[in-house]
Amino acid sequence: MRIGHASIDENNKAKNGRDGDQTGKEVCIRTYYDKNWDYILRPKSKDIAEKSAKACEAICINDHIGYDQNDRNKLIKDLEALNWQYMNLNKDTECDCSSFMTACALCAGVKINYKGNAPHTRTMRTRFKESGAYDVIQFISPKHNNLKRGDILLKEGNHTVMSLDNYETTTTISPSVMPVLKEGSHGEWVKIAQGRLVVKGYPLTVDGDFGPKTKETVRQFQSDHHLKADGIIGKNTWTALYK
Repeated sequence: MRIGHASIDENNKAKNGRDGDQTGKEVCIRTYYDKNWDYILRPKSKDIAEKSAKACEAICINDHIGYDQNDRNKLIKDLEALNWQYMNLNKDTECDCSSFMTACALCAGVKINYKGNAPHTRTMRTRFKESGAYDVIQFISPKHNNLKRGDILLKEGNHTVMSLDNYETTTTISPSVMPVLKEGSHGEWVKIAQGRLVVKGYPLTVDGDFGPKTKETVRQFQSDHHLKADGIIGKNTWTALYK
């Protein structure tokens, strides 16, 4: 299962790094990890969930956006200047984990009370609930809570990330029943494959469109894993993507 995650700068520190993502990992998409989460902030509407998840994915793959607690509000200010059109952000900027989640909600049209300073992990639960757009759910496990795309996972006073997949989508997958994907394919299965490539370290936009860039990335992945480099995702490639 993929998550949108921001945690550390290019110097493996929390403060005083350069603007922008110097490593491709300051703000990124990665596999789910257990942080002993306290709560889930779950969007009440599917529209908010999807819009915030799309903003999260776009921010994660935009190397203009890096991590720095000292400049945590910079991303929100830059996005506000663009009327929340995150796809138009082309200047180096910074955020931290909680301002990142706040930015995603604001881009989805949620009215978060931030007054120039985004909520911290200590105040997110209250601020997001006050918006009227989120339910607060006690976290037990990804399976028990049936994590959904757009859910925000919160460890109060510590960290926060966003789930970019539905739990059932990513835990019942078997390569033998996955569809064959190739250039021209589109839809949710393409998004899942692109997400797995990103998790494996291959830079790619997760947009559900299997175009020339995705094909070339698949071919590189296949070559790196000693598979037939034909750019077609079949059983063997799916298996390698989920190893």
